[in-house]
Amino acid sequence: MGRVDISDDAENKIFGSLEKTNQTTFEENLKKLSLPYVRRYCKLLGIDVDKFCESISYSYWEKIGGLNRSIVADSAVTGRYHIFTTEGYEYHNYTIVDNGQVVLNKPMEMTDELKAGIDEVIAFYEKIRKMEGFNPEHCPLIEFQTAEEQNYFLQYHRTRDMEPCSWQLDRELEKGEFEATFVRGATPPEGTVLNIAMYYPAEKYIVKDTEDGSFDFHYHQLFSEIMSRRREAIFFNKSLNKLAFSSIEAHLPKSKLFNPKISISIPDDNLPLDLPGKILRQTNESQKPATVKIRVISDGRKAYVKFLE
Repeated sequence: MGRVDISDDAENKIFGSLEKTNQTTFEENLKKLSLPYVRRYCKLLGIDVDKFCESISYSYWEKIGGLNRSIVADSAVTGRYHIFTTEGYEYHNYTIVDNGQVVLNKPMEMTDELKAGIDEVIAFYEKIRKMEGFNPEHCPLIEFQTAEEQNYFLQYHRTRDMEPCSWQLDRELEKGEFEATFVRGATPPEGTVLNIAMYYPAEKYIVKDTEDGSFDFHYHQLFSEIMSRRREAIFFNKSLNKLAFSSIEAHLPKSKLFNPKISISIPDDNLPLDLPGKILRQTNESQKPATVKIRVISDGRKAYVKFLE
């Protein structure tokens, strides 16, 4: 007999009683369901659990059919937008539009109908972005639902302020450099040198005010979410297709893409084979996150990467 997941059973009971439960009771039950995650989150940040729970609110949208959309303006390239579109479990798409040109369209390509509606999607985003009370120089990730040609605004998530890149990376690769498969965010023309972590000592995930960056080779999602805003860079070790597929669902993949100053993915064969094992051993021995020194040069569209040690 298989193991019964108590949390799944509780969730089914809560949502099964939705139509005969008042909103206050329903939301209190949702908070109880989330309490183990809330406690872990509050412990990492050193904040009071009860006060945090008092500030929790919910948005109700999943009964609305149609397309779930998320869009964010690129922080380094004016006129460049990242658009995520899903429809249930049947359709998943990540599109990058750069001044009217589609430069990424994966893993499932957009239909002609969706392509024809891109301008309207961007216009809806900019309308919300420039509403009174919001900073128009910020690049929020805005989630909305499209049903029967009507857009329903759902959530506004903070990411980065606009920092347009004023130069272009058009030189040849130098010895030891390679081109990233994906980049979002820019550096100065001379680049930036970062000390990048990979692993963290078991049960010693310490939230720091700042961190150069990480590959996040671990499964502590709450830690990754918190640190995403505090990092100079996040590194992925994925092909463009895998990055596109993994970034479509849920909030954490998008937080990691858009909250750091720079988000970058490198090809599998450019990560030295012995490096992760070496960094893991050093981390376990010192009980501190060991790092590797990496130089990144990016103009927001193209990035060159070089391991320095």
